Amino acid sequence: MYVVVVISWTQRLKSDPPLTENLVVLGTNLELPEERMLRMDQVYVIRHKVLREGLSIRAVARQMGVSRNTVRKYLNISEPERRQMEPREKPVMKTVAPRIEGLLEEWKSRTTEKQRITGSRVHRQLVEE
Repeated sequence: MYVVVVISWTQRLKSDPPLTENLVVLGTNLELPEERMLRMDQVYVIRHKVLREGLSIRAVARQMGVSRNTVRKYLNISEPERRQMEPREKPVMKTVAPRIEGLLEEWKSRTTEKQRITGSRVHRQLVEE
């Protein structure tokens, strides 16, 4: 018995919607099964059920409707590390900070606390200089 399989490929742009390849087997269109990715909340549930609740891999796979290999895969990967960013340098602020402090001191002596200088006024004055 021979089965004829024709796979049609078309060129598409990045802006085009994703294509599903259709298989034509003896005049019948069969769609390829979609590869289903788990969402992160599902991964956390899998990890919680096995690691915290103590359920077996097989039981979790049955409950979640995924393969046992998938459960094993997500158990073997560790949690992503959270890296703390190093504080960035602020070269412009280093040059302007003394002038801003000077403006604040000037305005403190000229006005009451309620009428103090605003950030937009400081910016306008710095731009004018």
